[in-house]
Amino acid sequence: MVPAIAATLIWAQVLNPQTGWLNRMIAAVSPIEAVGINGLRWLDNPSLVYIAYTFIGIWGIGNMILINLASLQGVPTALYEAAELDGAGWWNKLWNITLPMVSPVIFYNLVLSVVGLLQYFLVPFVLNGGSGYPEGTTRFYMIYFYKQAFTFANMGYGSTLAWFMFIIALIITALLFGTARHWVYYAAEAR
Repeated sequence: MVPAIAATLIWAQVLNPQTGWLNRMIAAVSPIEAVGINGLRWLDNPSLVYIAYTFIGIWGIGNMILINLASLQGVPTALYEAAELDGAGWWNKLWNITLPMVSPVIFYNLVLSVVGLLQYFLVPFVLNGGSGYPEGTTRFYMIYFYKQAFTFANMGYGSTLAWFMFIIALIITALLFGTARHWVYYAAEAR
């Protein structure tokens, strides 16, 4: 697994307007006028920076995909065979067998993703030092918290921001756990 800072620095080079691999691939399939002489400025353009951050985010979902793949392999094939004997189609097998059997893993990944998104800090901080560049579009909540607490030494306000984020994360997590009994299936539970 590539460390997060190293992966972010690699993506900074992939998204480089002059020498980045992504701009070179776009230039290879489209006329140079479509991307400009210097290429698309992924990290400098306010309308493209979120697309660039999405690319970086998608790069990081490999662990969740492996966990989901392992859970899919754990679904008993006897259930599919029994459903086929009963005449179930692919949609019925997906809805009534696959999704309930992997729902605990989906729930696990959902909780980790929500908590991870609430802590989104590393990518904007590594790419632009937490400055909010371009035009304040990357000044996320955790960047604002970091600046207040550690750059401006405003610890009282910073701790208030941290507590607020903790309460928001607690509420969202409690909502997820509260609704889980309606859509997460555990094999040992009676329904």
